[in-house]
Amino acid sequence: MRRSLIIGVGIFFLVLFQPVVIGAFDFDIWLTADEKGKVPIDIVDISSGRDPIFCLVVLSGLSPGEHQVSFFWQGGLGKEQSQYIHDFQVHQNIKKYCYFSWLKLHPDESFWSFSEGYENLIGEWEVSVYLDGEYLGVKEFSVR
Repeated sequence: MRRSLIIGVGIFFLVLFQPVVIGAFDFDIWLTADEKGKVPIDIVDISSGRDPIFCLVVLSGLSPGEHQVSFFWQGGLGKEQSQYIHDFQVHQNIKKYCYFSWLKLHPDESFWSFSEGYENLIGEWEVSVYLDGEYLGVKEFSVR
């Protein structure tokens, strides 16, 4: 009797102090021509228009509390071209969070001639995504 009581109390404390896992962390990253993610892209024709390129990340299973999502755009000359860092609060009753960053490759024609500076934009590009400083992934695209 005493032995089963000790085992029962031990199991109770093991269960009591186990972390509660509501759901496993998951994410998805993609590039698109619109902020709703309806037009996936991997090649950008620089002469096709003035629309920006969007990188979307959908996060689920995050622990409640403060978090930070970061996007780092690199390309053309191999240097970082742009970055977006966003702090946000996760609440228990919200299951998914979606954030996006965009990069506009085309300068505004009122300030920059259409034919100037585009050689720096041609080539391979990438956007790296981080959550709380931890690398999630990278998406690549070509500008021609």
